[in-house]
Amino acid sequence: MLTNIINEQVVSNEVFFVVIGKKTNEQMCQKLDKRVHLIFLNRDPKSRSVLPFIRLNWIAIKNHIDVIHVHNASTSKILLPFFLKKTCFTLHDTFMHRYIKLKDLLRIRKVFSISQAVANQVQADYGVRTIVCVNGIQCDLFEKKKDFTKKSLFKIVQISRFDCEKKGQLVLINAAKMLVDQGIHDFTIDFIGDGDDLNLAKDLTRNLHLKNIVHFLGSQSQAYIEKNLCSYDLLVQPSYYEGFGLTVAEAMAAKVPVLVSDIQGPMEIIDQGEFGHFFKCGDVVSCAKKIKELVACGVDESAVNAAYSRVVNCYNVKETANLYLLHYANL
Repeated sequence: MLTNIINEQVVSNEVFFVVIGKKTNEQMCQKLDKRVHLIFLNRDPKSRSVLPFIRLNWIAIKNHIDVIHVHNASTSKILLPFFLKKTCFTLHDTFMHRYIKLKDLLRIRKVFSISQAVANQVQADYGVRTIVCVNGIQCDLFEKKKDFTKKSLFKIVQISRFDCEKKGQLVLINAAKMLVDQGIHDFTIDFIGDGDDLNLAKDLTRNLHLKNIVHFLGSQSQAYIEKNLCSYDLLVQPSYYEGFGLTVAEAMAAKVPVLVSDIQGPMEIIDQGEFGHFFKCGDVVSCAKKIKELVACGVDESAVNAAYSRVVNCYNVKETANLYLLHYANL
């Protein structure tokens, strides 16, 4: 997401991408447009040295930076005071109070939310108004589903890091068990992603004897997802909370039906059920029931075409990047 926005903005602006810590996402850095100035400060998280922070401020001074968009609200503490009037920050989740201090947020000139759901939650929790700048994707990069005939095997995919308390993978696995117990075997579920709870999900799958139904494909590149997402008949996002739900929009761009838990972010993307399916959050029975219906019906081509039009019109990364630029101009 960040890479796509930067690559759009560098077309008409000079962009510096400064990585403060040592840990970097190599795949993301490789995808950056070559015109982006990529700078690594290589700060050790355990270090008390102020040199990386001095260097960060010096980079901003030397290059006459007009806008500083931080990706951690606490970064505002290390910026020189006169930079705060040109500092921006984006909130990506509905439960921002778990990891962001209000005093850090209040130091920042402009705060954005990736969805109306996030904006509403922030205002309810903190009384802070934010600017909604919805996430976007490059819809044209995703191969589209072309064959909508009902198959003998219904293929389901879930794409997330394995953080089961947030992403809800165990709900989907338990729903699969419920369907198998009801005599339904003509479906598979592929999990794409890695994370701390991967073994927890694998253990549950093994204990429920679902190894022929549930498969773990590990972490895959964005290029792999763009090419292969269209081969599925349904994407399920069973999250407990989610500020947006990027994979939901990606599935819609690939003309794949989506099934989400009825939480704010994903429900906003599918317009409260107009462009996708939903079940009660955390409810295994509700999830299994909805999957059963969709397996029986197959893929509705007219419905996925309507969902595709929505994501193209509402969640295009070019519009996201341009909206940020418009707000930057008014700092």
